[in-house]
Amino acid sequence: MSPKNIMKVLLQATPEAYQQGLTAYQDYHNTLKATAEQHNLKLERVIGAFSALSPGNKLEMNFADLETLIKAVKKNKEASEIRLHCYSTCTQRGYDFLTGWEPEFKTSRKARKTYNFFQNILNPESPEHVTIDRHAIEVHAGKEVDDALRKKIFDSPRKYNEIAEDYKTVAKKTGLLPCQVQAITWYAWR
Repeated sequence: MSPKNIMKVLLQATPEAYQQGLTAYQDYHNTLKATAEQHNLKLERVIGAFSALSPGNKLEMNFADLETLIKAVKKNKEASEIRLHCYSTCTQRGYDFLTGWEPEFKTSRKARKTYNFFQNILNPESPEHVTIDRHAIEVHAGKEVDDALRKKIFDSPRKYNEIAEDYKTVAKKTGLLPCQVQAITWYAWR
């Protein structure tokens, strides 16, 4: 595992994957800002709910699930009544964000992937955060990684941070933001 694998995938990205990744977090920010305005909600709450719904969810379904969740909350449904395409714990966290609670990932770093995803969308121009998800781990490894190894990485702040630092190293070498390197390689890898 090394920054070399990240650089290799970055350089092999198609022009389409490169462009999608280059603007991904700003695009998510803009889309979620429009969603917040449309539903008269605070941007941070909408981004928080979107981020909470993301683990194990496909990007396209994440946007659809967010709309479903917002509509259900507006109808005063309980989280347990809402059926989305994500894990039930993620539905609960998204619900909590929209209804005014502060889910754990926002106030601590136990859920590092979700926390960084939230930060990347909220502040897409910040070089501080990088989302390390299963694709980022595989890009870093240069190969598919089994669930056991992914779990070890997600459960280890040291390993997670080492991978994040490698993305930041590549970002410095290329003049990109770390979240852009991660997003470009995400689109190239998947």
